[in-house]
Amino acid sequence: MTPSSAAPVHLRRARPGDLAGLCRLERLCFPGQEAFSRRQYRALLASPTCSIWVLRAGGELVGSAVLLRRRRGRARMSGRLYSLSVAPAWQGRGLARRLLRQVVVGCRRARIDRLRLEVRRENAAAIALYLDEGFVVEARLEHYYGRRPGLRMRLDMATVG
Repeated sequence: MTPSSAAPVHLRRARPGDLAGLCRLERLCFPGQEAFSRRQYRALLASPTCSIWVLRAGGELVGSAVLLRRRRGRARMSGRLYSLSVAPAWQGRGLARRLLRQVVVGCRRARIDRLRLEVRRENAAAIALYLDEGFVVEARLEHYYGRRPGLRMRLDMATVG
């Protein structure tokens, strides 16, 4: 997954044929037990309450975002950004922001009024991105990632311009 400045990056919805690329990207970005398994990704791809977007460049999958939708009461929907990942060699090019903005578009289309996520407290780049895009810290999670602290963040869709 070596970046090429000439390779255009395409954003689209994930398909079952992306399974191997999603698993490869997951292992690169989330080593150890935090990574989704092949079985978990297969279930997510088949789920009617899940949307996955991928970024492809030069035939490689270089980024992904996973949105889960859930009904809250009769008329309200909430979303959870379950995963946002960009291959390390492709980071720093605005691709995470591009994926996140696509997730927000997906939330609007699904009439989701609130989007939540969890992030490791040590992931300063991700936290800065989320704050810049309008998320607020909802809770501090002392042992969310095993022994590592995390943050729960929220974006109220009514506040998104």
